[in-house]
Amino acid sequence: MTGTRPRQGAFALSILQETLEQAAQGAELTLAVSTGEEERFFSFARGGVVFHGQGPAAGDALAHEILSRRLLPRDEVEGHQKRARAERVFLQDYLREQMIFEPHILSEMLEETIEDHLLGVMLWEGSSALYDLVPGGPPPRLQDPLLPVVRLEAGVPGLLSRVLSRREEAGRVLAALGGSLRSSVRLDPKAGVVKEFLLDQVKETPRPVDEVLTAVVLEGTPAFKAAQTIAEHVTNKKFQVERALERTPKEDLARAAKIEEAFPRFMSPLLARMHLERIYERADEKSKAADQGAGIADEHLRRDQTPEAIAALEGVIRLRPADIAARELLVKSLRGAKRPEASPQSLELARLLLESNLPGRARAAYELSLELSPGAVPVLWTLAGLLERLGDKQGAVKRYEELARLARDRNDREGEVAASSS
Repeated sequence: MTGTRPRQGAFALSILQETLEQAAQGAELTLAVSTGEEERFFSFARGGVVFHGQGPAAGDALAHEILSRRLLPRDEVEGHQKRARAERVFLQDYLREQMIFEPHILSEMLEETIEDHLLGVMLWEGSSALYDLVPGGPPPRLQDPLLPVVRLEAGVPGLLSRVLSRREEAGRVLAALGGSLRSSVRLDPKAGVVKEFLLDQVKETPRPVDEVLTAVVLEGTPAFKAAQTIAEHVTNKKFQVERALERTPKEDLARAAKIEEAFPRFMSPLLARMHLERIYERADEKSKAADQGAGIADEHLRRDQTPEAIAALEGVIRLRPADIAARELLVKSLRGAKRPEASPQSLELARLLLESNLPGRARAAYELSLELSPGAVPVLWTLAGLLERLGDKQGAVKRYEELARLARDRNDREGEVAASSS
């Protein structure tokens, strides 16, 4: 991984390429990618990879693989899942211990499952997906056997090589689909023969490609293979493609409601909050966007990502200027990072606290500003007057004496007299 700090932002195919190339060289890192509705985790460490997916098209990925290969009937697969959960072991470990499959068949399924999902994520560029790339191995939560996690400990170099070799193909597929899985496809009236697994999914009414992929994945067709086929049908004029339009505020808010509902199930609260913040800001729901921004700042601070937390808090204040909690945390973070903005921000905090009739807390903010910028005459005058109003005569006298001394040092006779007579 280039650098040692976590990075977040808009997902692109180049991010996945960088991650896989670094993993192939032995780097330990974890990539989370989220569309808001779907989330994928890939963690590379000690030559292995751990995968977890969340969302309608994810489910229990290994169980999907077994069903798609028609190796067991659904009721048997569900029975194995239930017993694995009861014994608090991962499904793949349960299947291995019970010798449900030959070892080489199980290994092949694990490898193919992870490969299919890596290829699927390749197509998320242009779909408003966000990523979080973090140095280090799997987060502790991925060790919970109640989660549908897939681990692969052998064959990873070959898997990475195969996936990387298809990045240009992924670009061609996306180009045929209008640059995004959010584009819609519809059946051309003169289409002729269409692949069987798409017959019930693509009609003459436009349907988003990502919805089609979710449906066919649940029926056993990998997302990348399905997208390839749809792209071929577009090229062959069997399907017509319509580029995705910007979501309306109503559509955005409906999407936000779904993310909020699924929030506890997502592995990355940071990415979920980033999606929600963007949605609410586009919809001019400034207070809700600010709430998410505050949550983003908290997530960054838990990781010791102070610069990112500061940026998030500045966003909160832009959206909600009177947010005292955000301003206090911003001042604390700026001070800890020894940033020069800490002093003016503490003054702004003090002003807001006074406006909110919180003079005691305003006093602390003014004193902090003086600690950061000693000898600031306007601040000393304001603080001295505030101390008088608070009944702290001794503290006020101390500040007036300081003002008088500073005036003498500047040969400011008028200022010295004013401070001495206060």
